[in-house]
Amino acid sequence: MANYPLATIPGTEVRTLRSAFVDQEYSISVALPFGYSENPEQTYPVIYVLDANTYFGMVVEMA
Repeated sequence: MANYPLATIPGTEVRTLRSAFVDQEYSISVALPFGYSENPEQTYPVIYVLDANTYFGMVVEMA
Protein backbone atom coordinates (compact mmCIF):
# COMPACT_ATOMS: atom_id res chain seq x y z
CA MET A 1 0.00 0.00 0.00
CA ALA A 2 1.32 3.46 -0.88
CA ASN A 3 2.00 6.07 1.79
CA TYR A 4 -0.09 9.06 0.75
CA PRO A 5 0.12 12.42 2.57
CA LEU A 6 -2.63 13.17 5.06
CA ALA A 7 -5.51 15.26 3.80
CA THR A 8 -5.75 18.67 5.46
CA ILE A 9 -8.27 21.49 5.52
CA PRO A 10 -6.68 24.94 5.01
CA GLY A 11 -6.91 27.23 8.05
CA THR A 12 -7.34 24.38 10.54
CA GLU A 13 -5.18 22.72 13.16
CA VAL A 14 -5.44 19.83 15.60
CA ARG A 15 -4.55 20.27 19.25
CA THR A 16 -4.14 17.47 21.77
CA LEU A 17 -5.52 17.73 25.30
CA ARG A 18 -4.81 15.21 28.03
CA SER A 19 -7.44 14.44 30.63
CA ALA A 20 -6.06 13.92 34.11
CA PHE A 21 -9.33 12.28 35.16
CA VAL A 22 -9.38 9.42 32.66
CA ASP A 23 -5.68 9.50 31.64
CA GLN A 24 -6.54 9.78 27.97
CA GLU A 25 -5.63 12.16 25.14
CA TYR A 26 -8.27 13.89 23.03
CA SER A 27 -7.80 15.57 19.65
CA ILE A 28 -9.46 18.97 19.32
CA SER A 29 -9.92 20.27 15.76
CA VAL A 30 -9.78 24.06 15.44
CA ALA A 31 -10.68 26.21 12.43
CA LEU A 32 -9.84 29.90 12.61
CA PRO A 33 -11.53 32.54 10.43
CA PHE A 34 -9.66 33.81 7.37
CA GLY A 35 -7.67 36.89 8.34
CA TYR A 36 -7.44 35.87 12.00
CA SER A 37 -3.64 36.16 12.08
CA GLU A 38 -3.81 39.83 10.97
CA ASN A 39 -6.28 40.76 13.73
CA PRO A 40 -6.15 38.13 16.54
CA GLU A 41 -7.58 40.45 19.22
CA GLN A 42 -10.94 40.63 17.41
CA THR A 43 -13.64 38.39 18.85
CA TYR A 44 -15.52 35.88 16.73
CA PRO A 45 -18.54 33.63 17.30
CA VAL A 46 -17.78 30.02 18.21
CA ILE A 47 -19.28 26.81 16.83
CA TYR A 48 -18.79 23.63 18.86
CA VAL A 49 -19.17 20.42 16.88
CA LEU A 50 -19.87 17.15 18.63
CA ASP A 51 -18.57 14.07 16.81
CA ALA A 52 -16.13 16.27 14.90
CA ASN A 53 -14.33 13.25 13.45
CA THR A 54 -17.33 12.90 11.15
CA TYR A 55 -18.65 16.45 10.73
CA PHE A 56 -15.73 18.88 11.19
CA GLY A 57 -14.84 19.26 7.50
CA MET A 58 -18.46 19.79 6.50
CA VAL A 59 -19.03 22.43 9.20
CA VAL A 60 -15.82 24.27 8.26
CA GLU A 61 -16.95 24.40 4.62
CA MET A 62 -20.45 25.63 5.55
CA ALA A 63 -19.19 28.30 7.94
